[in-house]
Amino acid sequence: MYLKSVEIVGFKSFADKTKLDFKPGMSAVIGPNGSGKSNVNEAIRWCIGEMSWKSLRSTAMVDVIFAGTARRQPLNMAEVTLTFDNTKGMLPLPYSEITVSRKLFRSGESEYYLNKTQCRLRDVRELFLDTGLGNDGYAIIDQGGVDFVIKAKPEDRRALFEEAAGVSKYKAKREEALRKLERVEADLARLSDSMALINEQIRKLDNDAKKAKQFQKYKEELTGLEVAGILADVGGTQAELDREAALVAPVREGFDARTHELHAEEGRLAALALERTGLQAQAAEANQALAEVKAAAARAKVELPLEPVETAAAELAELAAERARLHDDPQKGQKSAGGGFLSKLKDGLSAAAAGVAAVAKDAQLKLKESQAQSRLAAARRSLALVLARDLADAAFRAPKLGELVKQASRAEAFVDAWRAEEARVRKELEALAQTG
Repeated sequence: MYLKSVEIVGFKSFADKTKLDFKPGMSAVIGPNGSGKSNVNEAIRWCIGEMSWKSLRSTAMVDVIFAGTARRQPLNMAEVTLTFDNTKGMLPLPYSEITVSRKLFRSGESEYYLNKTQCRLRDVRELFLDTGLGNDGYAIIDQGGVDFVIKAKPEDRRALFEEAAGVSKYKAKREEALRKLERVEADLARLSDSMALINEQIRKLDNDAKKAKQFQKYKEELTGLEVAGILADVGGTQAELDREAALVAPVREGFDARTHELHAEEGRLAALALERTGLQAQAAEANQALAEVKAAAARAKVELPLEPVETAAAELAELAAERARLHDDPQKGQKSAGGGFLSKLKDGLSAAAAGVAAVAKDAQLKLKESQAQSRLAAARRSLALVLARDLADAAFRAPKLGELVKQASRAEAFVDAWRAEEARVRKELEALAQTG
């Protein structure tokens, strides 16, 4: 393995892209003081992972970027690329040529690449372990490095020998393993603390769960007893309601019967009123006929009595006497010019008798109507008395019925509240079970 080329852009004095190719063997960079010979060495060290800006003779890491001159603008990035020949496979990558690059921006961000693939600084350092390259490697000796090797303490000199012998790689792995063990021990300590807290919480939750189960048990027993009492109260209330309904049923039936009777009386009254109207029409016709008879009597200058039935009977008796007298003197009867008048008088008497009969029948109908109205008034008074009695009875029983309804409502409200409480307790138990 050897370094094939170095490509530098923007690193310290290398403002332009510069590429240095090396051949197998020894190569030297020669130049006067201040020409940038040490910058080449520092560029190689910086590319393989040097993180100390003091070792790079800078006050800050961003100072390695080209700062510009009177004629050139400063650059915003520094990049160094090293190309290694790996035909012998000394580097643990399956490539014959390996390229390592590092970029630094003025914002302070750094990027590392292996064969143009971005990677970590740790990957670059692990690549050069056991090769002599790296921050503590012996392959790169800067100014004063020879004097350091000669005057080094045994411990420092041992580090160089371990690097040359390939022990530093395993030593670094050992240190990394120890750091991981320390982190694991710290994690175990935190885990043990967390376990102690969790165990304490579990014990507390276990006690709470036992208390909740005991509370649920007692709550269910209490609820069962309360429900049994409520059901008993509801049964008694229902029985009382049934008894009250049985007492109200006859009153309702009597009320319905009185109502039907009232409707029947009203129907009969309407029929009598209709019959009365018909009789009044007949009476009007009789009066009209009587008026015609009176007119005929007036023309004959004979006065037609319009007295009651007794006067009509007296006149009939007189007519009978006249008939008997005429019967005794037939010649005179034949000569009498009043024969036609007698026939008309008979017809008028017949009409008068018919009118009298109609008036009598009308009086009878009025009597029947007054009797029906009297019965209807009596029925209404009886119905009013029954209603007043029923209303008084209902008013007497109303407070008891209202109290029973209120008891039933309170019982239903209590059952609903108990169900809500049971649902809430079940939710709390489920939450405790999930937490446990």
